[in-house]
Amino acid sequence: MKKSPKKGNQRGTSAPSPSLANGRLVQVGVIGLGTVGKGTVGVLLDHKKELERRLGGRLVLKTVCSRTIHRRNLSWMGRKVETKNDWRDVVSDPDIDIIVELVGQPKTALAIARETVKRGKHFVTANKFLVAEHGVDLFRLSQQQNVSLGIEACVAGGTPVLHAIREGLAGESFTAVYGILNGTTNYILTEMERRGCDYKEALKEAQQKGYAEPDPAFDVEGYDARYKIAILSMVCFGAEIRAADTPVEGITRINPIDFTYAHKLGYTIRLIAAARRLRSGKLEITTGPWMVPRNSVLAR
Repeated sequence: MKKSPKKGNQRGTSAPSPSLANGRLVQVGVIGLGTVGKGTVGVLLDHKKELERRLGGRLVLKTVCSRTIHRRNLSWMGRKVETKNDWRDVVSDPDIDIIVELVGQPKTALAIARETVKRGKHFVTANKFLVAEHGVDLFRLSQQQNVSLGIEACVAGGTPVLHAIREGLAGESFTAVYGILNGTTNYILTEMERRGCDYKEALKEAQQKGYAEPDPAFDVEGYDARYKIAILSMVCFGAEIRAADTPVEGITRINPIDFTYAHKLGYTIRLIAAARRLRSGKLEITTGPWMVPRNSVLAR
């Protein structure tokens, strides 16, 4: 992807965040009040002064939006914030500069993203499916509109992996990127190895402790990690990646006996998402269980 004349994207990533210099007022709209949405609102409110000190301007949460906003108790927010139950009202608000999308529903998220960027507003999301499947188109649209796409939360949560690649390693040439990108599967495999329990027992415990969803398929079948490696591949290699075109295998068929045999060879098993540039120039992307040396960082 080519660099935008004003806010260029490095390696196909988002442009820098809007400047708040000279005390500029920037207003934010948050769409979606699930677990992540509430956490985001909490950060914007609780750390308002520190955020403004770092950014050099006034950052105001203007609106929060949820389809069930009328049934929610918002007293925890500690201050009055404008509420809406239709995302279109938030995106069309001329006073809002940044839209934070945290709804989770793919079709709705894509509609919000496209409408936000078309209206010339900056867009922030934690939706890895959205970025992995539609990131290329959204990046192009954002360049045309000269706005930023904030996708840092899509990979590695609070660890600024994408920022480090985009900014700190911008001059490097990547040959491969790989790692453990899903915490749920890592917990399950670690417990299976440590205690010798089977997959179902480890999964049940992970659900009881809140590490796994009631429906864990997105994690245990490898889809979450596949979306994340697709995003990392776009950032590292500047390639147009569609997650659905990359192979994936989950951990549901791993048994305790697999660890026994792996240990005899000096290995253990982890769900690894990986991408590498082959000598032919082709990009190879896979997600699935790997045998990794027991003395490696990934094993520990």
